[in-house]
Amino acid sequence: MRLLARSVAGLSLVTAIATRIRIRSGALDPSLFAFAAKMLGSAGAPVVGLAGAAAALSGWRSRDPLSALAGGAAALLSADFIRRVTTPHQGFERAFGPDWHAAIPPDLARRFLPRRWNGYLRFPVQTPSWANLAFWDVPGAPDCDNRRLLCDLWAPPPGASRSGLGVIYLHAGGWQNFAKDTGTRPFFSYLCRQGHVVMDVDYRMVPETDMAGMLADVKHAVVWLKDNASRLGVDPNRVVLTGASAGGQLALLAAYTPNDPLLDPADVRPCDTAVRGVIAFYAPTDMLAYGAKPAHDWPSFVRLGRRIGIVPRGSYLMWSETECRLFGARAADAPENARRFSPIAHAGPACPPTLLIHGAHDRVVAVADSRQMAEALRRHGVPAVCDELPMIDHAFDLPLLRLSPPAQAALYDVERFLGIMAGPRRFGSR
Repeated sequence: MRLLARSVAGLSLVTAIATRIRIRSGALDPSLFAFAAKMLGSAGAPVVGLAGAAAALSGWRSRDPLSALAGGAAALLSADFIRRVTTPHQGFERAFGPDWHAAIPPDLARRFLPRRWNGYLRFPVQTPSWANLAFWDVPGAPDCDNRRLLCDLWAPPPGASRSGLGVIYLHAGGWQNFAKDTGTRPFFSYLCRQGHVVMDVDYRMVPETDMAGMLADVKHAVVWLKDNASRLGVDPNRVVLTGASAGGQLALLAAYTPNDPLLDPADVRPCDTAVRGVIAFYAPTDMLAYGAKPAHDWPSFVRLGRRIGIVPRGSYLMWSETECRLFGARAADAPENARRFSPIAHAGPACPPTLLIHGAHDRVVAVADSRQMAEALRRHGVPAVCDELPMIDHAFDLPLLRLSPPAQAALYDVERFLGIMAGPRRFGSR
């Protein structure tokens, strides 16, 4: 029994400490296990804390100071982590004014989470209401699934009051990996319970296309959702773009360049590609600065991802080659093109309200990207909320949403931002 208590106490303490370590390597591979420990430790902090407390109690009863001290330290560190990650902020007051709550429809506000962390969330996880719907056929490509752009649609469950809001989600993956419906079902299910319709999009990636092609795919998704808004119960003037990492960069870029004759594809130029708002999780906003950072090459992570089925089984491009596929050359050698596809270069008074969510320990995309993006928007009078989560790394929102303190803290802000976007008041110039 003493050995078990010491093992639990030791493991809990190591995991609790891992949540506080900032992993600074440029590439993911050398620290893959540290990254995994930090991610799971952050999401499972409540379990780590309870395990440490149980081991400490067992050690105290059995007069084992090692178990008592290690377990107690793990419990205290975990409790402090949860407290710090879920501390309220004043971002909404700063962006939307002190009466921002009044902009949210009351019936929607009643469904919100009461706190930034709520223990274990109990709600049924849905499956897509309509899976693999085509929203655009790539011109000149064969009419088949691997060239037809697909999406999944998630509708509110029967009996749920509809908000009229349509949320377009763009997945992460470094512009070359992952796909729709990758670890996001609890998130989408929760948004549907709020009455929103979610469109989960598969966009083309390298080596199939470049950044302009990806942006074109997003613009087509916006137009498709607006064209089909009435049959989906969506107000075409209440479409919000959302994305994570690379998908967040595309969401911001599309939101900040509506009806742009240089960036809108020719076939959508007669249509309105403007959106009501945009949410970006840990997104790069300055592609020239992002390309200048140490290599973003993660072959071991990709191999593991393919083995467990979350990364497509295609060729893996090193960052230098990916960068050339995105911009036509390395970003440093094509600075005008890199800036053209940088959301921060398009900051202006016509940008829609923005929610930026980022971990302070993110070593894949520096938190400075979201800070600078928020400040650039504020200088132009655009409402921008920057939710910076302490001690949190990249992709924190994917594991254990039902339990994870950082994921629930982000969800708390997401549902309130979407509530404002679903309300009658308009913020910004559009």
